[in-house]
Amino acid sequence: MTVTFGSLRDLRRGAALGLCLIVLACLLFAAASSAQADDRGTPPGLPMDQAAAGAGVAVGNIHGVRLRIPNYYLASGLQYKGEEPLMMTPRTFTPTFESEIEYIGVRLRVSNLQPIRTAQDREDYARSRHTLHPFIYETWMTISYSQRNYGGGSRRGQVENWERDGSRRGPFVRHPELVNGLIFMESTQPVVQPGRAYQNGKQDYYYDESMATFISCEMRRQSVPPFAYYNSCNHYFDIPEIGVEAEAIYTTNDLPRWREIEARARELLQSFIVH
Repeated sequence: MTVTFGSLRDLRRGAALGLCLIVLACLLFAAASSAQADDRGTPPGLPMDQAAAGAGVAVGNIHGVRLRIPNYYLASGLQYKGEEPLMMTPRTFTPTFESEIEYIGVRLRVSNLQPIRTAQDREDYARSRHTLHPFIYETWMTISYSQRNYGGGSRRGQVENWERDGSRRGPFVRHPELVNGLIFMESTQPVVQPGRAYQNGKQDYYYDESMATFISCEMRRQSVPPFAYYNSCNHYFDIPEIGVEAEAIYTTNDLPRWREIEARARELLQSFIVH
């Protein structure tokens, strides 16, 4: 096929037109998402700056308990039943108190357990998302609420699975004394495991006898220079007043505060209830 100067010019024009249409579609999407922020709550995966700006509130219910949540808490998003998690798509409906909430994600500053409200908060949070030192969970904590695993059954099953012989996370050694008031199971695996295709790191866990509180802490090392170590803890507990499981994510530095964190998570959820 012979390509002439005219046909090349037409191709360039077509490509330029296609690019313009893509840019226009992105602008329209952004405008639609912004317009919905006030009355439709924070969509899953909403960019931090929009959620932290605090425009409007999200409403809905969990097990019939009506909730009203200021958007400045929702830097980690909110998902209604039937929505896909963490999808950057505008809502197709305006939630009411009849809308069932599947997931609530709250972001708090670790030092004071307060949400992202000020310009300084937003600047600090944005910076923390692009650096490993300090690791984001050293300065910002996520607390989420979900109906999915309420009751602790999955937590007990997880422990039983980990403690089986041949578990890639174990074997584990139970400490003779409580640590921070909890049973402590320490993995005998090293943090760095040469020769393994997938680096699991070292994973220890803490729990109480009733499994009402379960905390899994993982230590990892960067696979590239400077090979720095970092860790995170996933802390699970039930809030029976509403029938949800809460999960808090932070580092081992704040593990001794687990009771304070549970109390704050309960207090927050109670403050969202519309009486």
